[in-house]
Amino acid sequence: MTRLIEDRELRDMFRAESEDHVRTIEAGLLALERQPGEGALLEEVFREAHSLKGAARMLGLRDIQNLAHEIETLLGEARQGKAGLSATGVMAQLAKLDQIRRL
Repeated sequence: MTRLIEDRELRDMFRAESEDHVRTIEAGLLALERQPGEGALLEEVFREAHSLKGAARMLGLRDIQNLAHEIETLLGEARQGKAGLSATGVMAQLAKLDQIRRL
């Protein structure tokens, strides 16, 4: 019985934490769409995606982990100058954030 309470608490904590990450990533992506060369912002959004991925992995939430990893990968490529953040690319990442919210 205690285990169920602990799991529920973990789930609630993850939900609150992930909502913060998702909001920050979303706001950052929209800002990066307007200012694609903003390095500090790109770094912040990358870290948020990385943190979301790690938290999901710790709880075994593979679907969320995979979506966060995809976002992190694109942001990592943008950090390295291998990819840009076009409006189409940003929209695709925002769609992944919507999927994470639903999950």
